[in-house]
Amino acid sequence: LGSVSALRVLFFIPPTYTSSATLLPRTDKNTQSRLGGLANQFGLSIPSLTNSSGNIESADLYPEFIYSRAMARKILGRRFESSIFVSKKMSLIKILINESADLKSPESFKIGSEILSRSIRVVTSKKTPVIRLFVSSTEPKLSADIATAVIEELRLMQKKFKDIKAQKKKVFINERLKDVKAELIIVEEKLKIFREKNRKISSSPSLLLQKERLLREVGLKMEVYSTLKSQYE
Repeated sequence: LGSVSALRVLFFIPPTYTSSATLLPRTDKNTQSRLGGLANQFGLSIPSLTNSSGNIESADLYPEFIYSRAMARKILGRRFESSIFVSKKMSLIKILINESADLKSPESFKIGSEILSRSIRVVTSKKTPVIRLFVSSTEPKLSADIATAVIEELRLMQKKFKDIKAQKKKVFINERLKDVKAELIIVEEKLKIFREKNRKISSSPSLLLQKERLLREVGLKMEVYSTLKSQYE
């Protein structure tokens, strides 16, 4: 009789450590078109934002930013401590793939971003703007460090987003300043010509009315110009 032997195969699954963070975005009232135009500059696709929650600091956009290619590139390029490379910090893309992985390589970036995406989980709530961020890896410190890096990059994105918005607003105000100043000069010239042609108008109600209208128009243009100038400065 032949002997029967049993082969036992053991699979070792390394433990997974998850770091969590709670984010509370501030809300604002901005239009979807303005937001979408700025978001496109970050390579983000925002399918539908039909209410005032579509703001860079709102809960609706946090998952879009966290899972974006721009975020993946920033995080994968950061250096972290890992038990894989004890002697020095290495970029996350090398930690997740191997030491030869290069962020400039489309293939390495694709693999690294897919691994990173699976490691990150974002939980939102329809009832509150609170967002929960979860980052998992085989190392507890690495999980915490990646979560911290994501939050830091979110802040940097917000700042850049706001800077772009502020710059666009400044350009718009500057253009309006030029237009209003030109309109003000025209109205002031009209008033000057009117006064030169009508030095004695006290006995004419229609001329007095016309003068008051011109004065109001000059005053209104001056007020608009002063307001725009203070906003620009």
